[in-house]
Amino acid sequence: MKPFCMSLLLVIPFLTLAQNRDVELYTEKLAEMMTLFQSNISSEDKCEELWHDVRDYKEEIDEFRSKGEFTRGDSETLLGLSSAADMFADYFICVGGWNCYPIKKGRFFKASDFFDDVQISYVSKDVYCIDIIEYRLGDFKAYFLINNTTKNYRASYSLAQTNAKRSGNRGLAAGAVAIMIDNREEPISNYKIVDILCQEY
Repeated sequence: MKPFCMSLLLVIPFLTLAQNRDVELYTEKLAEMMTLFQSNISSEDKCEELWHDVRDYKEEIDEFRSKGEFTRGDSETLLGLSSAADMFADYFICVGGWNCYPIKKGRFFKASDFFDDVQISYVSKDVYCIDIIEYRLGDFKAYFLINNTTKNYRASYSLAQTNAKRSGNRGLAAGAVAIMIDNREEPISNYKIVDILCQEY
């Protein structure tokens, strides 16, 4: 099995029991999209394209599953692939960065675990109403806001580095993660947090 096919075993326990060749091809197709995401993470356009691809893939696999008669292994594998595709659709749009779409932190960390080279660390934790994490995958680097509370917040943030300032705001439901800044257009090294203010909604 290819590396990402192997990692899919984490969420699809019946994958090794799949007997239908089409089911194997669907597994390989999802693994290929994960590989393309890792290789093209620095391109917002490519991430958006892959988001559309994985959504179409989920619809296709759901239709395929509804029309056929499968062994238990194949049926459970297709169900697992559909669930994984739904998770990666959220992940691609969240990390892809083109619309700052927030997702639940459980999904964010679970999807991140599929990529061996992803490095995640806290930049700020339990200091402000919202925490900040640093995300790295290859040359790509980003800061994410993470709401580790049980409250829904609109967070306004202000960051600064030598000769540069960044500010913005994000709506974050309880337990959600959303991208804050990334290095797709310019380096983001040595940013310091000036302030984070939250308004509950």
